[in-house]
Amino acid sequence: MTTDQTTPDPETERIRATAAAWIVRLEHRQSPRLERNLERWLAADPRHTLAYRRMTQRFEGARVLRGSQRYAARPPAARRRSVPTMAAAAALTVVALALILLLPKFQQSLPSAGIDRSRTAVAVGASRIVAQGRRIAAPATSINAVGLEDGSVVTLDSASAVQVAFAHDARHVTLLRGRARFEVAHDGRPFTVFAGGGSVTARGTIFDVALSPQGRVAVILIRGSVDVVPSAAPTSPRRDPVLVRRLAPGETTDYVSGTLLGASAATPAADPQWSDHAVDFDNVSLRYLLERGNQGAGPPITVSDPALQQLRVSGRFDLTDRKRLARNLATLFDLHVDMRRNAIEIRR
Repeated sequence: MTTDQTTPDPETERIRATAAAWIVRLEHRQSPRLERNLERWLAADPRHTLAYRRMTQRFEGARVLRGSQRYAARPPAARRRSVPTMAAAAALTVVALALILLLPKFQQSLPSAGIDRSRTAVAVGASRIVAQGRRIAAPATSINAVGLEDGSVVTLDSASAVQVAFAHDARHVTLLRGRARFEVAHDGRPFTVFAGGGSVTARGTIFDVALSPQGRVAVILIRGSVDVVPSAAPTSPRRDPVLVRRLAPGETTDYVSGTLLGASAATPAADPQWSDHAVDFDNVSLRYLLERGNQGAGPPITVSDPALQQLRVSGRFDLTDRKRLARNLATLFDLHVDMRRNAIEIRR
């Protein structure tokens, strides 16, 4: 693995300082505008991405040390043996406080012009999760795949949006507009998508839900099974037809205004590969990203280390060039790539 230089040049030092300033700013205040500006800065130079990732790891390490219940429970003798580590954490805290005071200086170096986002790729730690009640939206120009805190992945079509709210006994997602694919992770809690006054419930499956501007909802099941309920509150207990429809793989059904439309015949889904065009990924596992990249013919990218497979990744990736994808991922995580005839391996 590469290591930081002991005597960095002034430009490297400036990049590191700006990366640290970004971390402090986002720690104390987050907004879509700040996130967009950060993405622009990261995309402007590969060194920005590397410096930001390394600085994030250091700040996260200090935060974990300061908040560790295990460390707090150690006897005094054990604490005295950890003085160097505590000093390192305290030094990072001082640096963070100093950077807060110097933010106006660093703000001048943060770019605000347009960028070519085709190279944007940010590696993030496992601590980044989708907050409860978070609204997630895809821009009008791209399809986004977003990892949720339970391991599920929602892929948003362009100009689509959802609201995510997880509890200890349920997982709720509301489709606000557009179309989304849900790849649901098994964790014992029901996973329910609300759209157009109805709901679609699954426990571990892959399905699409689309909401038209007129309020019509289309549900397409790719794998597993789902229960479709067209109305959350039926107007009459004797209402007919049946209020719940269970789909099998390949089946589709629509509903509008609390009424199921037509039969759930096994018909080919319209454009079932639409989610394959996603190029923007947020908080997905390395394993998931490689599964998407390995679709189709050609030598697959492999990662034998289970710990590496769980690394969280965010950024814009070209999944059509596996060699380039492997090299980019290896650079982000300080890993190595072995190019072989029948496989491409990423390793420590």
